[in-house]
Amino acid sequence: PDATGAFTLRDLAEGSYWLIARVAGRARVMQSLRVHGATSEPVTLAMSEGNRVEGTLRARDRDESRPFANALVRAFREGADAAVAFVTRADAQGHFVFDELEAGTWRLEVAEAGYEPLQRVGVPAPSPPVALTVRALASIEGVVRTMHGDGARGASVLLAGSGVWPPRVITVFDDGHFLLPS
Repeated sequence: PDATGAFTLRDLAEGSYWLIARVAGRARVMQSLRVHGATSEPVTLAMSEGNRVEGTLRARDRDESRPFANALVRAFREGADAAVAFVTRADAQGHFVFDELEAGTWRLEVAEAGYEPLQRVGVPAPSPPVALTVRALASIEGVVRTMHGDGARGASVLLAGSGVWPPRVITVFDDGHFLLPS
């Protein structure tokens, strides 16, 4: 933009676009835009003061907790229609920061392979530091045998419980072994 904040985008093909405005100290603004024909309606993007949400992210593996370095943390504005997230990455100590948020409440999400997905709802912006902990997923391995000690070929194994929904069902290998992955 120029000194007055005005901007022009030229030679856009017809279609739908996201306009995203960012500047230090202000809340990021996103607005969808539909271009029809050679011109479009003027757009005004109003930027409020930016708010900070920061915290720490830890991973729990069995009985050990450690900083979860390099994991992605996403923030979604609660009650907003847009599914576009703010995204940041935790540093080597598991510290993360969002500093371009509008005032209001946000949903923080962590979804990393090998770990249980985590959602924290109702996080105000600004807020005191937030502590998040994700738990490592486990695999279950075993064998199903007949009364004579042979592998129970074709048997099914079902895993259900308060932390598993929907229940998981697998068929054992020909020798009766099974593996329920994380």
